[in-house]
Amino acid sequence: MDMRPTTSADAAQIYRIWQSTLGFKWPISESTLVKTLDIDHQNDNCISLGFWHGSSLLGIAFTEIITDKSTAALTLLAIDPTRHRRGIATSLVHELSTLLRARGIISISLGAGASKLLWHGVPKSLPNACRFFQKIGFVFDETSYDLIQNISEFQIPPEVVAAQKTHQFEIEILSPKMSSEMLCFEREHFPDWHRYFEQAVGENRFLDILLARRGEEILGSVLLSIAPQCPGGHWMEFLGPNLGAFGIVGVAPTHRNHGVGLALAAQATQILRDRGIQNCFLHWTWLREWYGKLGYKVWEEYQMGKLTVGS
Repeated sequence: MDMRPTTSADAAQIYRIWQSTLGFKWPISESTLVKTLDIDHQNDNCISLGFWHGSSLLGIAFTEIITDKSTAALTLLAIDPTRHRRGIATSLVHELSTLLRARGIISISLGAGASKLLWHGVPKSLPNACRFFQKIGFVFDETSYDLIQNISEFQIPPEVVAAQKTHQFEIEILSPKMSSEMLCFEREHFPDWHRYFEQAVGENRFLDILLARRGEEILGSVLLSIAPQCPGGHWMEFLGPNLGAFGIVGVAPTHRNHGVGLALAAQATQILRDRGIQNCFLHWTWLREWYGKLGYKVWEEYQMGKLTVGS
């Protein structure tokens, strides 16, 4: 038995392991899994390892080095169910830690931070996996959620409309002439999100950006997307083809706690409904109760954490 990198030629065996370990709960096509995990190695920052017995693949581990940071993200660890409890998963994590440490990596997250990811933590619906990661040294530091709602009959709650009137602001689709002001707003208040809005503008996706405004002042913003190019898009086989999402809802600090963010979220939901979206997916949030005011429910709960591999 030995460990060596996987290649695109191993896609069928990688998918076999997925199907036998996780496919029953998270159905996904082989082509989508290949793209999500970068099995074709189009990203130089992705490292994959396989645990082999001759030509038979028994376990897989995928990581992505996060650009400009000293962190890597573990995007998948899965073992052939007939070979559990034989130290294969531990061996793969230890070997990855050694390889990453040599490249200056200090810590490994449980998916968070990767440009393409299946989950941003360990699903709590996999309790054995949660216990395993803790056992080998991962420290869980917070809980987060993915949310979902069938929005076919969504209506904006009256209290959201009332708050908008009280605080005197409007929700509108971004006009091209407001692009520069919007990007300045993101750069000032949400610099980590600026690149996503800049990309959307570069792709002429003005209809996917909503602004909360009072006169010429921008109070907040939100970005919409539709599958397959949206968070959760890799779960289309599970969540259905009419899938959409919105995210990175941001409100300027001086205008928070006045219903601006909830109004943006509600308007985004309604617009996606009008575009024919059935299920709206909200990725990686801590605001379970806040979005619950609009009818969103927990789809999956995650343990987030890191393993220290260097100093």
